[in-house]
Amino acid sequence: MISKIPLDIFTIEKLTGLKGKEWIRYRDPLAPNLAALQECAEPLDPAALISWLKDQDAPQRLVVIGGAGGLLVRLGAEFTIADLARELDAPLLIVTSTGLGSLNAAELTVEAARHRQLAVIGLLGGSIDNAPDLATRLNLKEFEKISQVPFLGAVPKGAGALSSADFGALVHNLGFPALDKAVAELVDQTL
Repeated sequence: MISKIPLDIFTIEKLTGLKGKEWIRYRDPLAPNLAALQECAEPLDPAALISWLKDQDAPQRLVVIGGAGGLLVRLGAEFTIADLARELDAPLLIVTSTGLGSLNAAELTVEAARHRQLAVIGLLGGSIDNAPDLATRLNLKEFEKISQVPFLGAVPKGAGALSSADFGALVHNLGFPALDKAVAELVDQTL
């Protein structure tokens, strides 16, 4: 049975018009190591994944790897998103919730990345309500100070359901200058 949960790759393709590539997809939306166990499938092979990702890289191409639930989520038995980032020497853009408990979660993630000597280019808030509660409003002001990495902005709730044109207009109107700058710097580094 295929999961009815919308897949991130399809949402990204719909919103941006860019073609994404999937290396593997499991039926259930679980951490990859648990999804493989649930399906009685072989655990993910880190070397094969790294090789495939390196094959996607090319001059003037920015490869974006979507996380699977967090920096320390297991992709295989002992292989995490953090391990993947280290193997690829990939900088991290950490997407965080914005409500109660989010400052702690964001700071712990940044701390875990730094402990592993991974570069963090910034934090991006995901799915913020149109009328955010008090905790969210205060958190938006504190993320940068608490984490000591740039807070690059927050994406409004429901943005994934927009048409490509409406999403483009939203991004243009929100004007994520800090995110634009961080991505431009990454692109410059890859050229």
